[in-house]
Formats: sequence, C-alpha cells, structure tokens
Amino acid sequence: MQFVKKNTSRVTRLVFCENQDHKENVKLNVQVGGNGSIPKELKVGDQVFLRIGVKIGDETTVIQLDIEMFFEFQVINYDSNLNNEEELTSNCSEIAIVEIRETIKKVTADFGIPEIDLPLDAFKR
Repeated sequence: MQFVKKNTSRVTRLVFCENQDHKENVKLNVQVGGNGSIPKELKVGDQVFLRIGVKIGDETTVIQLDIEMFFEFQVINYDSNLNNEEELTSNCSEIAIVEIRETIKKVTADFGIPEIDLPLDAFKR
C-alpha cells in the first residue's frame, strides 16, 4: 500500500573523484546513511522529509563518489489505527532508494565511467 507520494527530490551534495594512481583497485566499498523527519501527530496531507547519503570508494580506490539526496513526501493514505510509522518510513525509503540508485547510474555514465548499479542489499539496515 502506498502511504506517500514524492513531491520533490534534489541532489544536495555530489563529489566525484577519479584516482588514476589506483586503477588496479576496483573493489569499491559502499556506505549508506540517512535520516528523516516525520510529524508527531501524523495525518493525511502532512509532509515527510528524508535525506540519504551514499559514499562509494575511498582514497585507495579507482573512484570516489559521495552523493546526498533530499526527498520531500506528502502523506496520501494513513490511518494511525491501522498503520504505523515504520511502514510509512519504509514506503518513503523504498521510493528514495530507487531514485538514488538511478541517479548514481546517471552520474557515473555522465562522467564516462561504467555505470555503478548498486544492489538493493547495499541499502539494507
């Protein structure tokens, strides 16, 4: 069940670095973090905010990518007697993860390197 619709999203930070000295190290580590803001007395029409950051690689790998995205959602279907905040958060996260994965693919392609297609497992808690 969809609890929210995405109103807006934007990239708030993007840092990309190609390390020519480390071309042999293509094994990339991935760090994912984020936080959100949900009103205490949640009801239909309320706004929910989510920030997700992804860091790929480090100074010892062939590339480093640091991206942060901000998402704004509007609650479209919620009943506190039937639903809980965890379901709503999960719904927002699923939508945001799809978009940030697509953005990472586009960014890497735009920089002329093979697309990075992060597996969904990279976003598991």
